[in-house]
Amino acid sequence: MKHDETEKSLLLLLDGELPAAQAAEARRHLADCPDCARKLAALEQAWKAAREAGRVEPPPFLHARIAARIREYERNRHFLSDLTESLGRVAQRVALVLLVAGAVGVGIYLGGSPANPSGKSAQGGPSYLDIFNDLPPQSVGGVYATLAGATQ
Repeated sequence: MKHDETEKSLLLLLDGELPAAQAAEARRHLADCPDCARKLAALEQAWKAAREAGRVEPPPFLHARIAARIREYERNRHFLSDLTESLGRVAQRVALVLLVAGAVGVGIYLGGSPANPSGKSAQGGPSYLDIFNDLPPQSVGGVYATLAGATQ
């Protein structure tokens, strides 16, 4: 077993959860690697100290404080989550309206409004399609201009 793999599996080895083949390979590595052996010894001491310490009882007020914090969180969470969801739905609708209005505005600005589908400016000026007039008819722009009726 490689050094990095052995270091990662020390807790599993100590817990007895490492498969037998890997445990044997880790033990062989531990016999040859003093660094990993020191780490395993330190882990064994920590586990032994934790077992000897036994169960630590929390102070009696801890449960009450945790329960109060949970109730406060739940009370505030409902208000905030409802507010966030409502604002989110409103924001989505506003964004959609702005997007549609912007698209209509760009279309009107460029001269192709529903009242003027030819794309010619209402003031008689150049159309936005006039930029395609100088393009060869077989180009993408030329085909678009032909389909849109801008060139003859």
